[in-house]
Amino acid sequence: MNIYVLGATGFLGKNIMSHFKQRKNYGLYGFSSNECDLLSTTDIKSCLSSLDENSVIIFTSAITRIIDNSYNSLSKNLNMVMNLCSFLNGRKIAQIIYLSTIDVYGLVGDDEVITENTLPQPNDNYSLSKLASEFILRQEADRAGYPLCVFRLPGVYGSGDNGKSAISSMVLSAVNNESITINGDGSNLRDFINARDVCEAVEVAFIRKINNVINLASGCSYSIKDISKIILRKLDIPEHNIIFQPLGKFAGIAKRVKHLRFDNLQCKNLLPDIKFVKLDNGISEYLINSGYFKKSGS
Repeated sequence: MNIYVLGATGFLGKNIMSHFKQRKNYGLYGFSSNECDLLSTTDIKSCLSSLDENSVIIFTSAITRIIDNSYNSLSKNLNMVMNLCSFLNGRKIAQIIYLSTIDVYGLVGDDEVITENTLPQPNDNYSLSKLASEFILRQEADRAGYPLCVFRLPGVYGSGDNGKSAISSMVLSAVNNESITINGDGSNLRDFINARDVCEAVEVAFIRKINNVINLASGCSYSIKDISKIILRKLDIPEHNIIFQPLGKFAGIAKRVKHLRFDNLQCKNLLPDIKFVKLDNGISEYLINSGYFKKSGS
């Protein structure tokens, strides 16, 4: 089996590349956006000309909300997917695994538990581009007759996130300022998963030839306040060093869903061997790997 990782130098792309470099039974090919610009049909043809029925494409490339959340970024994200599908054009490959986002569900109700049957209602350009990309890839996969596995990801943290994840931002704030600032009262619930969980899920997806949409969530949601307390405790910083900022100061920020809770039954059924990294353990591991002091015994 040959694995082609698109977006191989991004946060998740790097982790996926590192994961499969430890496996000796796969051919591994990784392309950054500089090496294979998916907005260039010439680059796609040059880099992916060797694709065959034993090839799996892992699509991690995207212009994220952090970089740009405009109509222009939406258009570019769609063009990347359409250019790939135009190149494939019925070509038989083994599978595509596409990393999408739970943001496609939009502003779900505070008490709603999200499943794969929850109606998608994207509320910004980034989430809309992801949902539309899923649809385009599904059309091509069904037409050509190979499986497409879509992972809708919640917040992901881990090696190499460099301040881009919420947990990384909180850790950096705690280390640099000995405090963590939270917008609002910190009651918002989130289900963060470790990058290792994503890598293992991707491998299982092509081993099992999964042809479905999966919310890759642990099913365990924590409040932002409780996550902050875990980080401060492990750094031996008093919990009262959490600073709460009134939401009124952030009126210009795009509205985000308050609580994220998941029923991950489909994930468990399709990925029965995946054991999600517990958040407490994952934060300890993150602090150690980042070179930060971890309180003994925590």
